[in-house]
Amino acid sequence: MDMLFRDQDGTQPGIVVEFDGAWWHDREKNRVDERKTDALIDAGFGVIRIRESPLPPVTAADVLVPKNQAAHLTSAAVLTKMLELDWIPHDQRDRITQYCALGAEQGMAEAAKMIHRRGGYDLATSAANIRARQAPSS
Repeated sequence: MDMLFRDQDGTQPGIVVEFDGAWWHDREKNRVDERKTDALIDAGFGVIRIRESPLPPVTAADVLVPKNQAAHLTSAAVLTKMLELDWIPHDQRDRITQYCALGAEQGMAEAAKMIHRRGGYDLATSAANIRARQAPSS
C-alpha cells in the first residue's frame, strides 16, 4: 500500500492510493494488483491505482498517467478522480478544485507547504542531506 488516507472520524476504512510503475509490471504483477484491489474493496476501502502508461486500468477508479508526468499533474488527476467518486468531504471540495487548477510550479509549492504543515518533509531535501552525510570527508 503506497498511501492510506484514513477517515477523520475513524468510522470508515479509508482510501488507498497505489502507484503502479510500468517498469515493474508484467502480467503476473497485474494479476496480483487485481487481487489486492479486490481484497481492499471487499474490506471497505476506496482504491485508486495510479497506472503509468502503458498499463491498463484495474478498475474504473484508476488514474492513467504518462511516464514521468509532473507530480502536481498526477496528484491533480487523482484528486479530480476522488471528486468524481465523491470521496472528498464537501467542506474541502473548493480547496481541492483550486489546487487542481494551479500550474505545476504553484501546485508543487502549495503541496510542499501542506506537507510541511502536516509535519511531513521534503523528500528531495532529505535525500540530499542523507547523501551529504554519506559522502566521504576530504
